[in-house]
Amino acid sequence: MKKLLLVLAIICLVLPSCKKTTITLSVDKTEITADGIDVAKFKVIANDEDDVTKEARIFFSDTNKEVGGTSFSTTEPKTYSFYATYEDATSEKVTVTAIEVIDEGNDDEGNDDEENPAEGPITLSASTDTILADGKDVIKFTVMQDSIEVTSLAKFYVNDSLIGGNEFKTTVAGAYSVVAKKNDTIVSNEVKFFAKEVKGNDEGGEEDEEKPIEIKASKTTIIADGEDAITFTVTQDDKDVTEETVIYISENGMAKKLDGNVFTSTKAGSYKAYAKKDELKSNEIDITVEEVPVEPEKPIVLKADKTNIVANGSDAVIFTVTQDDNDVTSECEIYVNGSKLNDNKYVTYTAGTYNAYATKGELKSEEITFTAEQAPDLGKTILFAEGVTPTSGWYDVNKIDYTTDINMCWAATSSNIIQWWQDRYMAAGNELPEGAISGKGTSSYELALMDMYKEQWDNSRGADASHGITWYFEGRNIQQYASTGSCAQPLSGNDGGYFANIWNEILPHVYHDYSYVIVPGTIEFNNLITREYNGYNEWGNGSGLSNPERLARFSELLIEFMGRGTCGLGVSVGLGGGLHSITLWGCEYDNATGIVTKIWIADSDDIKSGPRTPILHECTISMEGGSIRIDGASQTYYITQLFPVSGYKSL
Repeated sequence: MKKLLLVLAIICLVLPSCKKTTITLSVDKTEITADGIDVAKFKVIANDEDDVTKEARIFFSDTNKEVGGTSFSTTEPKTYSFYATYEDATSEKVTVTAIEVIDEGNDDEGNDDEENPAEGPITLSASTDTILADGKDVIKFTVMQDSIEVTSLAKFYVNDSLIGGNEFKTTVAGAYSVVAKKNDTIVSNEVKFFAKEVKGNDEGGEEDEEKPIEIKASKTTIIADGEDAITFTVTQDDKDVTEETVIYISENGMAKKLDGNVFTSTKAGSYKAYAKKDELKSNEIDITVEEVPVEPEKPIVLKADKTNIVANGSDAVIFTVTQDDNDVTSECEIYVNGSKLNDNKYVTYTAGTYNAYATKGELKSEEITFTAEQAPDLGKTILFAEGVTPTSGWYDVNKIDYTTDINMCWAATSSNIIQWWQDRYMAAGNELPEGAISGKGTSSYELALMDMYKEQWDNSRGADASHGITWYFEGRNIQQYASTGSCAQPLSGNDGGYFANIWNEILPHVYHDYSYVIVPGTIEFNNLITREYNGYNEWGNGSGLSNPERLARFSELLIEFMGRGTCGLGVSVGLGGGLHSITLWGCEYDNATGIVTKIWIADSDDIKSGPRTPILHECTISMEGGSIRIDGASQTYYITQLFPVSGYKSL
């Protein structure tokens, strides 16, 4: 029996199958970020030499549950313990700590934390894309964040392994990739580089030295049009090696790889170009990209279809504007005696010689001249506001959204008259004060003044033109004592007064004897250029006048007001209907009787849908039941109020 046991012991010592297997479990990093992305990779080595990672099984130490792979990631921050088994062997334990992801950009409520704003991304760059695998050649990494270098705050992972510092060298040739992390949560872009195998010469000594490379350019100056191009060629020892190199374009020290060997740009500036072939770098070439030269526009030419018309309000001059023999009339603005036309047609009731020119952006045509001859005397006089004709000088702001501007007819009338007044002020050689509102609206309104009234007033009620105009020029609110909710009012903090600082200088140039009395001798607004004339007292039922006398009184007032400037009209829609405001631009009256027979008006309510276009309505005036009736507009109106406004220098 003793002999048998001895034989078995000898067999166990000799046969390999009796050798006990040992395994070692290791992990490439002991800390990961608990973001479900960062990964720890396991490796299992048997008997200190054989990699059996794929054959081994890895378990959580606390639950003995199998990991199910050779790597581990998690979103739960804590320390994890693992062990491995292979055949009949069990490894020692290793630990991996998952670090909590801290969102420094948000507070507990999920709101932005103003004291700790979220950090921006980080950008990784490398000093080269090729090194020698000689254990000496070094690649250096740099990390930028919001234009600030944060290299010292970053960790660097080459082929998923943490390295010490921001420099790397190796003796193992091959392709490498590197990423940087800041605070273990902010991950950079990936940068790839190559470690080139060191080749010895025939004597087995040092590496063969390559010849230098040289880059050449087909030209060094191009235009920034994206088409003008530079072609680069790279040579080495008089051989074309362009296809074996990478060409870089550098601007302000920031280099970018060029896709191929042809460079174009749409950005003017100074650049440098160089090439790299493995570890070799070429000379640098200075490149200049110039702005695309802007060719001056061709001049514009204004032409008229006739040089003589009759000043009867119907005979018209038709203008055409050409540029390089192309018709550009629709792109231009045409002016006659300084007043802009509403289209390309001009008529007038005033005889005289007229000058016309056109503009297109910064271009201005040469002036042309035409003559309007006196029309036969028909016993009538046509009177338009200064600078206004049936085809020029007038404005017509239209409502665009009846849910928000339905009550703003008064604002449209005010806008029309103020813009006309400012045109006359500038035509007299003056400049508008700083902050004054002028020109086209920023929304769909024809004038910016209408935008201003919509933004700065509570428009849940209506108002009148004298109220809006006085507030705009002087900053005086003549309706400030009106009962609450009875009329529109400027919103708090909006004080108007766009001409207030120079108003005393303006008053001598305008008629300003109008007044608005609230409490006689106590609350009065004097020295106004506008006021309300109530038709009830002046020519209506409260005037005590007969119908012929009513029309005569109305005509007398209207002609007087048009001689000083222009006028807003308060009207009712039908007899006893809703109140509305329109703008008066001209009138016709009988020379013998002084009775007004026609008026020309602009109406903010004449187009209720579709595109809004300026329209000047020619209307007739008559009496009906003691009221002044208007026919020829979009609907029948009856005049209830006059709001005269004095024009600049219309004394």
